[in-house]
Amino acid sequence: MSLQKSAKYAVVIVSGLILLFLVTLICYEFVDYQKNIKLNVDNIMYQYSQKAAKDLEAINSEMYDIYSYDDNFDYLQYSEGVDSMQAAYGLSERLKTRLTMQERSSGYIFFYDDFGHKNYYFRQEISEVDDLEELKEIAYAVATADYTNKAWFYNDVNGSTYGVCVYRSGNIALCEYYRLSDLKEDMINEIGIDGVQIFFQQNDKILGEEGVSSDFSEVDTKTDSLNGYYIFHKSVPNSGVVIYAAMPINFFTLVNVQLMVLVGFTLLVIVLAIIAYKNLERQLLMPLTQLIGEMKRIGAGDLSNKILSKSRFSEIQTVIDTTDKMIDEIQKQKMVAYENELDAQRAHLQYLSLQLKPHFYLNGLKTLNVMAMNKDTRKIQDVIMHLSTHLRYLLTLEKQLVPLQSEIDYVKNYVALQQEMTDRVINIQWQVKVERSDWLVPNLCIQTFVENSFKYAKLGNNSNELIIYISINELDADEEQILDLYIRDNGEGYPTQVLDIINDEPKEGLENVGINNLKRRCKLLYGKSFECIFANDNGAVSNLFLPYLEQGVENNEFVNC
Repeated sequence: MSLQKSAKYAVVIVSGLILLFLVTLICYEFVDYQKNIKLNVDNIMYQYSQKAAKDLEAINSEMYDIYSYDDNFDYLQYSEGVDSMQAAYGLSERLKTRLTMQERSSGYIFFYDDFGHKNYYFRQEISEVDDLEELKEIAYAVATADYTNKAWFYNDVNGSTYGVCVYRSGNIALCEYYRLSDLKEDMINEIGIDGVQIFFQQNDKILGEEGVSSDFSEVDTKTDSLNGYYIFHKSVPNSGVVIYAAMPINFFTLVNVQLMVLVGFTLLVIVLAIIAYKNLERQLLMPLTQLIGEMKRIGAGDLSNKILSKSRFSEIQTVIDTTDKMIDEIQKQKMVAYENELDAQRAHLQYLSLQLKPHFYLNGLKTLNVMAMNKDTRKIQDVIMHLSTHLRYLLTLEKQLVPLQSEIDYVKNYVALQQEMTDRVINIQWQVKVERSDWLVPNLCIQTFVENSFKYAKLGNNSNELIIYISINELDADEEQILDLYIRDNGEGYPTQVLDIINDEPKEGLENVGINNLKRRCKLLYGKSFECIFANDNGAVSNLFLPYLEQGVENNEFVNC
């Protein structure tokens, strides 16, 4: 096949792929827009169903409080005639005060004196309309209905749906109203789509049927769409009420402005692709012929030479120049990567050499030998268990960060092992005040300094008590949490030369490898957020400040919070 035909086919394929991408993007946007609309409506439904449940529960709780503990309510259960007037007034004032302090309830009414008298109070927006008389009649009907001492009823009044909570005892019945229709207006405004209808259903019966289209007469909780509407529903917990939203299926609920712009852009791309095809066919064939040989060489992995061909087209020459720069950069990066790999290998070998400490285990074996000669079986078992735990922890340090509790347990094991091996009197004092259970810390961040206490304490013979105080606290700094690690002993402190080295920037080398290794790792993990202080104050003092880190999905990936 000729190069000219190949170029034509390439342009056709590229244009086709672009169009395919745009068509796919249009389909995706269409589906995503539908999904987002439905998700938005569903979220709004959930929020308002939870709000309704919370309001109903609050009303029920307040009513129960009056029913159980209010002296006026208790008095009205048994009193009649003039004696009940004062108690009715006191109860009315309490209800009125509560109604003015919260916006859940729409009003209240209670009947007393064997249901012969009533007191009521409704919000201004209700008391000015014709609903008032009908609400009174509903209250009397539910107050005298056949039910136990407490019940909820739902009724329609001139297109508005009300929930009525009733508590009855003796000669008194107390009713409190909750207007579900207020939720309807707020939900329609928040959804913001023309033609959306909100209605309520209880026990498979639509509430306020005169204000609801007959299209929804057969709706239930299994219905996703009906008569040209998407149907959404959410149950109000513990009420038996279901909130429905019917969203019309029309052009504006199927597409949005972004989708229409994308369709227009796709049509424009088709026109431009035809024009571009003609121009590209005429202008790119020769430059492609010049470049093909060089690109084959580069594609084969030969980066020893730059591209030799030149082009009179500035665009093609820019590609050539950029490719030359990329070749140089790739060669540099290969060298840097090779050097980094060598550095990493050296650091890893140094790290393993530092942590394994052959002389430490040789001393442990000598200790075991002495115990065996003394036939001290129990101590032998203890030392072996401590040694195996110590070695197991070191050999499994694959992650830069470990749980705080794991590091604490490891230090306790290390101290117990030192006591067995040296017969030194060791008093380690812990003060841990940490609320979070998911603190992650660099491995060996405590053990390194505890080990230094054994190294530099110099208390003379083993009968002198070595005291190590370890404090771990959470600190709140600005918008992040800090873990304060504080380690202090009662020894002679750090030698001056050592103190100068560890308070300086960490350097490569074999001096104070443990602390420098830890500081380098902390700098990589925390950046400028990491701080440390080393000093002498009647002993060696080491203080680390570690920001909170969250462990990512992959091992050793962490996010500084």
